[in-house]
Amino acid sequence: ANISLRDIRLDKSISLRQIKLGIPVSLQFTITSVGSMCLQSVVNSFGTNVIAGFTAAGRVEGLTNIPMSGLGVATQTFVGQNYGAGKMDRVRKGMKTCLAMTFGTTVVLSFALYCWGGYCYQLFTTDAAVMNIGVEILKFLSPIYVTYILIEILSGTLRGVGDCWVPTVISCLG
Repeated sequence: ANISLRDIRLDKSISLRQIKLGIPVSLQFTITSVGSMCLQSVVNSFGTNVIAGFTAAGRVEGLTNIPMSGLGVATQTFVGQNYGAGKMDRVRKGMKTCLAMTFGTTVVLSFALYCWGGYCYQLFTTDAAVMNIGVEILKFLSPIYVTYILIEILSGTLRGVGDCWVPTVISCLG
């Protein structure tokens, strides 16, 4: 049960598989970060009220994005375990169940944010101009949150079965 220094070495096949899986995800995060920097640069050109409203909108938007992301990771884990066990019926059922759960959660949260999201801004600011900008952003974005359902759940499913390139392309387009 003792581990010696000789026991600690790289396994070439495992290392290559990890690199093969890691490169697309790294690329996805890099593209997302660059896109966020470009978007922030444009937002910054509109002045402090828009910057504050955009920042607050991002925080409020997290109320919808975090559950979607969490269910996407859950899908990936569930699918990966069942795919590895050869239980394709459970893979399909798990994906459909997560799609339904994510759809229900997203519709309810999007509706709530669209109707009452303005109240969330009171956590961040009392400035009426900033709150109005944030509400305008939410009213524009909340109806399209449902498009992220497919991105999160289908990407999670594909990653669970070992495909990392298609989810990277889907996520970058999203």
